[in-house]
Amino acid sequence: MLRKIKSYLAVLLMLALAFTLLIPAPVQAASKKKPAKVTVTSVKTSGTNKVVIKWRKAKYATNYRIYWKQAGTKKWRTLATVKSNRTSYTHKSNSKAKLIGGKKYVYTVRAYNRYGRKWGAYNSKGKTVTIPAVPGKVNITQTNATSNRKVTITWDKTSNATSYRVFYKKSGAKKWITVANVSASKNSYTHSNNKKTPLVVGSKYVYTVRAYNKTSRKWGAYNTKGVVVTVPKKNAPVPTQPAKPTAVPTQKPKPTEVPAKPTQAPVKPTATPVPVKPTEAPKPTATPAPVKVSSVTINPSTVKLTSKGQTAQLSASVLPSNAENKSITWNSSNTNVATVSSDGFVTALANGNTTITATTLDGSGKSGSCTVIVEIPDENNQIIELAGGESKKIGITKSSFQEIRDFSKVTFDCKNAGITYEIGGFDYISTRAAVSIKALRKGNGTITASYENRVIARWTINITSDWAEYIGYVNWRKQVENQIWTNGMSVKEKCDAAKNYIKTNFVYSTKTAAAVYAYNTCKGIDCFTATEFMGDFAKDAGAQMKYANNGSSQMFDYFSDAKVAGGNHTFNMIFIDGQWIPYDACPTP
Repeated sequence: MLRKIKSYLAVLLMLALAFTLLIPAPVQAASKKKPAKVTVTSVKTSGTNKVVIKWRKAKYATNYRIYWKQAGTKKWRTLATVKSNRTSYTHKSNSKAKLIGGKKYVYTVRAYNRYGRKWGAYNSKGKTVTIPAVPGKVNITQTNATSNRKVTITWDKTSNATSYRVFYKKSGAKKWITVANVSASKNSYTHSNNKKTPLVVGSKYVYTVRAYNKTSRKWGAYNTKGVVVTVPKKNAPVPTQPAKPTAVPTQKPKPTEVPAKPTQAPVKPTATPVPVKPTEAPKPTATPAPVKVSSVTINPSTVKLTSKGQTAQLSASVLPSNAENKSITWNSSNTNVATVSSDGFVTALANGNTTITATTLDGSGKSGSCTVIVEIPDENNQIIELAGGESKKIGITKSSFQEIRDFSKVTFDCKNAGITYEIGGFDYISTRAAVSIKALRKGNGTITASYENRVIARWTINITSDWAEYIGYVNWRKQVENQIWTNGMSVKEKCDAAKNYIKTNFVYSTKTAAAVYAYNTCKGIDCFTATEFMGDFAKDAGAQMKYANNGSSQMFDYFSDAKVAGGNHTFNMIFIDGQWIPYDACPTP
């Protein structure tokens, strides 16, 4: 009978355990436990007046509260509170939470459990983002044209401008043509007739000015209608006046001297001139031959497009200005890469290069060309397959991305890191940026590389199998935590318990033993393995932590980065009670 009762109890215990494992997140939250610390994964601008905040789900959270503040200020302000099924929020600029161009803002997220009325820890430093500085609209105040084919444009200076660009077009034309780029210190420009931007007397032209910010790479609004000015014909504005004496000032006449003798009789009258034969009527001038086009230039000469459907406007300058037929036809050498419309409008379709040509229709055979480069990161998506336990270094190099000037500014967004794969560290040199990963569990993830807020490469990570040793290590760590941790323990108390366990149950070894293998030896581990142990326990406890070494004062996000930075001993730094505390769990040698 007693055996039957024990058997029934065992079955009931197993059912209770299974039910607990199947409890959904909201029900788990009802346990009233303190939520885990929220990890903010990214804070990025969207356009000129939006910021998108993303984070990872935190255990026992029923809600998330998003905070923000302007960089340099101390007080956090509540932005919004969202439910636990959310992992992102878009901050749209408004009267209560206004985003100002050129300013830096800091964001953080904190988890809340409404059942236990408890707040989780949060990143007190937050993540910073800069709102793009957008220049204001330029107001043209005056235009003045002279008979020597010069037009002076004057405008009011506007905010956030690092330079101005002057545009013009012939009255009735659709395409604006760049005249000049002017520094932000000036507010006027004189456009003189030239081959690229001609001015024909008696013709009407339209001018506009647009401001640009170099830092944010943003253009301001502009007067789309522009200001019309007529180039006067030669000497037309000057009224005809009677001829004036020679430029040399006329000297005052000397008084006539009284002749000593009476004036002599006048000389004989001049003979009547012989009349000249009338001029013959001029022969009619032959009709001049029509002026042919001598050259065609496309502006800009090179265009790079980075997304499917992205467009660019090309303009063709045809010389001479008095060519009888300036009509041109546009053509793309590879319509699979990009197409061009009849008015020079280019549209990107797929990765590759194509040459856009503008050819005259007057029979001269003259043409100009522009090289269009299409690089769509999504189409360059690479698939990386790894079996559990395999490692791979993923990155970009100078040979493939010539436009990158500073590889230290390349950022990697690693989805599912710590779940399907772990990050070993980052590698930045003058010609490369890379991230090292190791496969953990069967599943998928993505890694995206960005430069100056532009995606340049993407990798799909397919892990085909579990790393058995790692899964065993995780299970062992969870078993230890169930033994040494109790409900109500603080983060520090959990870290203290983990450190004590490592020091008690392991001895120092001179042989290198990686944490994933050392857990089942239960004998000897070196200082590096002890550091890995302590780091993993601290992460499970919800501690904010970094790695350090005895050869550098720096702290690193990843163990491998700290290990290779110098020194022969690596240890943890854990943020507790507002300060970084060294946590060296290495058993005494």
